[in-house]
Amino acid sequence: MKGLAYLYGNEDGKVDIEDLTFEELQNIKNKLRNAAIELMIDIEPISIDTLYTEIIYNIPYKDIEKESKLEEYSLKLIKKKNLYNIRFKIMDYI
Repeated sequence: MKGLAYLYGNEDGKVDIEDLTFEELQNIKNKLRNAAIELMIDIEPISIDTLYTEIIYNIPYKDIEKESKLEEYSLKLIKKKNLYNIRFKIMDYI
């Protein structure tokens, strides 16, 4: 997230996901791919229009035991009329 703020953040280091272009998202994906991490973002329209950004963290219960895989975590952002489901996956190299 710090890299995202460094690349595309405003003077306060904040990034508005709605302002990111397709090319900027691809750049982020490519940088994470260099670290063997796949970034997956699904964007779905929702029926309500919210004035505020809502963040929902999906943290597995077994996170306490420190045995969770990266794929089990997700972050959902609800902004205006869209739901952004953000997930990561360790890439397999065979």
